[in-house]
Amino acid sequence: MANEVTDVEIRLAYSDAGESMVNEVLVASGTRTNPGGTTPTTDPRQLPIIPKTGDFVAEDDKIILYAKPVSTVNFDTNSVLEIPASIQNIKTGVIRPVMLARSDFFSSDQAMTVAVWNRIGAYTVGAQERVKIGQDIAENSRIRAVIRSA
Repeated sequence: MANEVTDVEIRLAYSDAGESMVNEVLVASGTRTNPGGTTPTTDPRQLPIIPKTGDFVAEDDKIILYAKPVSTVNFDTNSVLEIPASIQNIKTGVIRPVMLARSDFFSSDQAMTVAVWNRIGAYTVGAQERVKIGQDIAENSRIRAVIRSA
C-alpha cells in the first residue's frame, strides 16, 4: 500500500529540448501541494496557484518535474499530479486549457536520492504546439502533487 509523503520539495521548470537552459517556474513543499497530508484535501482552494508563465515552451522543449525528499522515498505511479497548462496549436492559434497528469511525466516508479534534486520526468511539447504553464483563470491554475511511496 502506498503512503502519502509530504516531506519533499517539488520543483517545476521548463527547458529547451537538450535541457541546457532550465528556467524554474515553481518550488513548493509537499505540504503546500498536498495540504491534507496523509489524507489529501478535497478542497481545491487550499492548493497553490501557479501564475501563468509569460514564455511559451516551444515544440520539442520540455516541462520538467524535480523532487527533493528529506527521507528515502520512491515516487510511486499511484502518485497524483495535476499541473495546469495552456496548449496552443501553432497552425490554428487555438489555445486549450489542460491539466498535465503524472502519466504525462513518467510511467514507472522513480527512486529518489535524499537531499538532492531528482529529475522525476518531463513532458515534451508535441509537434505544432506551444505550451504555457498555468491557465488564464487563476482559480483554474492550482497545482496538486500527492506523492505516494510504496
